[in-house]
Amino acid sequence: MSREVNYVGREFYHDLYGRYEVIKDLGLIHRTKGGRLTRLLRIRFDNTGYETNVVPAGLESVKDPYYPNVLGIAWFGEPIGYDPHNNKHVRIYTVWTCMLYRCYDPRDKMYYAYGGIGVKVCDRWHCFANFFEDIQKMENYDKICDGTRAYEFDKDYLQQDVPPEQRIYSPETCCIIPKQLNGNLAQKARSNINPYIGVEPLNGNYRTKLFANGSKTSVINAIFSDAESAAIYRDSIAKFVYGYIPANGFDLTAENFQNACKNRIYNNKPYEWKQLYRVIDKNNKEQ
Repeated sequence: MSREVNYVGREFYHDLYGRYEVIKDLGLIHRTKGGRLTRLLRIRFDNTGYETNVVPAGLESVKDPYYPNVLGIAWFGEPIGYDPHNNKHVRIYTVWTCMLYRCYDPRDKMYYAYGGIGVKVCDRWHCFANFFEDIQKMENYDKICDGTRAYEFDKDYLQQDVPPEQRIYSPETCCIIPKQLNGNLAQKARSNINPYIGVEPLNGNYRTKLFANGSKTSVINAIFSDAESAAIYRDSIAKFVYGYIPANGFDLTAENFQNACKNRIYNNKPYEWKQLYRVIDKNNKEQ
């Protein structure tokens, strides 16, 4: 007769979640898919205090959903009804992670306009399970998940009277609105932070981009050593190529543009430079 194994008190260690221990043997109460009864054990993680039940065979593969493995400040939790194979649910998870990275990761390209000025995420939404529960209660939830991307998750519409640096992502301050309205609000908010629309910090330098109408790929992607030169470059190209200057831009001459080019960090694209100067020469002759 085989001797019964005593699991209570056995300790385990996970590289990410840390130490956990079997705290109780619930007995032979779990039935497997094959119909066999097996033992069910109660375990507890030291770092978070999370407890769950597991069969002996799963003792070394158990996970702690409350461990803050997203930027060290946020965790997945146990979202009710979440299906990792459901594209709509995955889309919501992406919205959640983007929100966190913008606010708490200095390496994120949008950090300067969010976390860089003080925008935060409420404590409740540091847990994805809570975010998943709350966003499903919002008006237009079905539209943000329909795949058309016509609607977006927004923090600015309900906080237009709040200074940008004091805004927060929370159930009371966020909503789902049409993409066009969200874009206008975001640009307005960023214009109060950075007078150079379309210019963003990048590894100690500044990058500016211009997009063709309806295109997701930038036709101009230039890097400068200072923000003003990047804005000059942007507006000059916009004027000569597209015939207009963006909001908050400068009405500049070709000479200003050429001076700005001298400040640009050379990136081994001589063909691009030739094309830019050719555009200027052509427009100068037409004026």
